[in-house]
Amino acid sequence: MKATAANKDRTLGSQIILGTASFGQVYGVVNEGNFVEAAKIRDLVDFCRKQEVFGIDTAPAYGEAERMVGEVGAGGFAIITKVTCLDALTQKTLRRRVEASLKNLKVKKCYGLMLHDDEKLQGHQGGKVSRNLAELKKMGLVERIGVSSYDPLTADRFLNEFGWDLVQIPYSVLDRRALEGGFLEKWHCMGISVCLRSIFLQGLLLRDPSRSLASTGSLPMAECAAFRQQCHNIGLSPLEACLLFVLQSAGRAKVVVGPTCKREMEEILNLRLSREIPELPLPKWKPSFDPRNWN
Repeated sequence: MKATAANKDRTLGSQIILGTASFGQVYGVVNEGNFVEAAKIRDLVDFCRKQEVFGIDTAPAYGEAERMVGEVGAGGFAIITKVTCLDALTQKTLRRRVEASLKNLKVKKCYGLMLHDDEKLQGHQGGKVSRNLAELKKMGLVERIGVSSYDPLTADRFLNEFGWDLVQIPYSVLDRRALEGGFLEKWHCMGISVCLRSIFLQGLLLRDPSRSLASTGSLPMAECAAFRQQCHNIGLSPLEACLLFVLQSAGRAKVVVGPTCKREMEEILNLRLSREIPELPLPKWKPSFDPRNWN
């Protein structure tokens, strides 16, 4: 692994998006059966606003997340939400879904609207869905439209086919497909807004071995443990190494993080961007790095 120290002088908050999957529901394989409570959400969102964090990533599928964000105030953030392909098959249903999200969030429009089940975006239905998304954009309810995918190659196919301008994909020290496949540079040149998620691999890359796991299936435990040992050897915390790699290698892409309290976001935003990461040997991508294959 070798990342270049690019854009050292930028404001870190301007590149960060607050993920809300754990708001009001238990999320991720590394947890203790808890979710982020309302009081902590208020402190966290207020802190993010003061630190000029770019946006908030949410979805109706995240339980009460949209409503909870709306209660504490979504103003000043670039809001990204998501719908299913089924929701987007008819203009009437899609508009109803999005207007419900806007009402819960207490905003008039969203920065981005993404499909989060691209495996169903096939054939003639894909064209219909794309036209319906584009209509919402024309109406001014959303600024950008696109797809949240697990696979950069699949995402790239749909971005090319439909001319969308927003994409969200996993990206981390163990999942470098978007970088090695040249997609990050390509999308930047196309004017597509890129959001990177799963930079901590649902917490596995940071995991304290004493913390409980929600799953004991096909997790890449050995690779994550080896990475943490490498971090120890070079004097970086796993959180620092994960963040620095993503921020220094992904250019202008936005980064979705999912802290569960203000303290965790403080730790992220206090990162020293100027610190260099020495080259580390990392494994090639394998199916066990994909959360869909965990059981």
